[in-house]
Amino acid sequence: MSEVKKVITVAERSTKALVKVVADGQKLFSDLASLAGSTVTLTEEIEFKQGQLADIENQIAASERESKAQLRLRVIENEDKVLAELMKARGYAVITHADLDALNSDLVAAKTDNEYAVSEAREAGYQAAAAKFGAENRDLESQHKVELAEHKAQATAKNQRISDLEAQVAELRGQITAERETRLEIARADAGRAGVVVNAGKN
Repeated sequence: MSEVKKVITVAERSTKALVKVVADGQKLFSDLASLAGSTVTLTEEIEFKQGQLADIENQIAASERESKAQLRLRVIENEDKVLAELMKARGYAVITHADLDALNSDLVAAKTDNEYAVSEAREAGYQAAAAKFGAENRDLESQHKVELAEHKAQATAKNQRISDLEAQVAELRGQITAERETRLEIARADAGRAGVVVNAGKN
């Protein structure tokens, strides 16, 4: 009975270990989900910055239109100088369309690089988590197989021992029965000579 309890205990431990591995795997996948959420937040921030840049572009365009209208009214001949003075007075920076296009190109390139880096980090996280989970699972399975094999061997040895003991008990019972019958025959013979009836039942 104690051997059965040991086998059950080992099975329970193995089950708890497997449950722990599953829980660790679930925690890892939860961490990966959190990383994905951070990626979404970063993407939203980039989109927000793009919206701000679009607003700046609109402001610059409106300012250019206003400045050009004022320049036509005030002076046509010295357009560049007046434009610079107006932009400086209003706190605006002078930027050409070529420079603005270059900034937009840099922003697109930066966004692409960032998305690639995030994708690489996420993929690396998935691979690392899967490798760790697989290694731990294989270790636990190997340990479980070894323990199960050991207990099977012990159970086989115990079963063989029980069979041997049962055979010995059967042999001893046979010897006892034979001896009892021999004594009974002797007693019957003695009783027959003495004229006494001997009971053949167990003492």
